[in-house]
Amino acid sequence: NGRDVAFLAIPLFFYTGLRIGECLALTFSDCQNRGEELFNGKNLDGWELIGDAHCTVTPKGILVTENGTSGKTSYLCTTSNYKDFELTYEYKQEVDGNTGVFFRGYIDEEGGLHGGEVEMGPHGWNNGGIFSAVNFKKIMEVNDEQDKILRAGEWNTMRVRMKGAHIQTWLNGEPIADIIDEPLGRLDGRLMLQVDGKPVRIFWRNIHLKKI
Repeated sequence: NGRDVAFLAIPLFFYTGLRIGECLALTFSDCQNRGEELFNGKNLDGWELIGDAHCTVTPKGILVTENGTSGKTSYLCTTSNYKDFELTYEYKQEVDGNTGVFFRGYIDEEGGLHGGEVEMGPHGWNNGGIFSAVNFKKIMEVNDEQDKILRAGEWNTMRVRMKGAHIQTWLNGEPIADIIDEPLGRLDGRLMLQVDGKPVRIFWRNIHLKKI
């Protein structure tokens, strides 16, 4: 009941680093299931930038990623590798452009990009669909009905589940991708927030990951 939720959520703040306002809106089970907080809302500890993108944290704890001046794509990467996991994050796009989150990603010594990507962007840009850098093609494209799930210019919630070769995504609670891809299943690497070289501005918050 409501009393149980409030009683359990408030102490949890001290152990997980979640903001009190977030925990009060969640059940005890929800707070537990969010897993590790990858972005702390204060700075970019635990992240590494590859490229010249502008990555800043606002006083309200929002991560902002914007294109740099080189015209080349940048990546804001976790410093740790993650293979099998459930990832959730909220994002809002202010300046439309190509973006996404690479999973099991890395860049080799010759500058080659590896991994898979949960695609993101404005309507028509395959939000929640999957791109593979193994063969550089879309391996799951959203349909017209799924494209309508995106709330353009507003906060959206993406959930990603990776278990071996099984890849699943949900956008705002609605299922998008549910595929098996063996080449991507064999990879291991980092999470990489893509920042296109062309004009783009993305807001991020509540980035959590639970290993499975």
